[in-house]
Amino acid sequence: MKDSKKLTNIFFYISAAIGVLILLYELFSRFISFKLFIHGMIAYALFFVLFLMSNHFKIINRIWVKISILLWLILTSFFYFRYLYKVDLFVLVVPLGYKGKVELKINNLPSSTKVRPLDGVVFFEIKENGKFSTSSNFDVSFNRIGILERSGGSFLANSKLRFINKNSATKKDSLNRIYTIIEGDIIDK
Repeated sequence: MKDSKKLTNIFFYISAAIGVLILLYELFSRFISFKLFIHGMIAYALFFVLFLMSNHFKIINRIWVKISILLWLILTSFFYFRYLYKVDLFVLVVPLGYKGKVELKINNLPSSTKVRPLDGVVFFEIKENGKFSTSSNFDVSFNRIGILERSGGSFLANSKLRFINKNSATKKDSLNRIYTIIEGDIIDK
């Protein structure tokens, strides 16, 4: 019995360490925001408390409880409840050879529908004038941005383009609706 408890503890600590390292790697590679990193760390802290409780209180000192906590921890090592938070990956689709200013005007009403990361990547198609406007309600957080070029009906991945001078501001229009305006420049790397 002691051996199984020891193995469970070792498995828990290794899983937690791997999860935290994944979080740190994705934070420093700018895949996730600092806010999302904190959410992930809070999730780990909660699971750690539950695990300690399962070791010290007979009420929940059951092997299936420990195993479910460990399995949940492993899952959160890769997802860390990201589907509860703001999308952190967007792709700007630009006309072939486009360089210049970009302005995204996005409806940001409190009743907005969240687009969750597990729903897929969100594409914003930038027109020739560099502007994009949507009445869709996105809960947006631009932490990682990809760029694709459109050539006719096909998309070309172009790693030679990048989005710089990003500036985000919340504004109201004449009808008192709140919008998020995101501006920046697309240039060669």
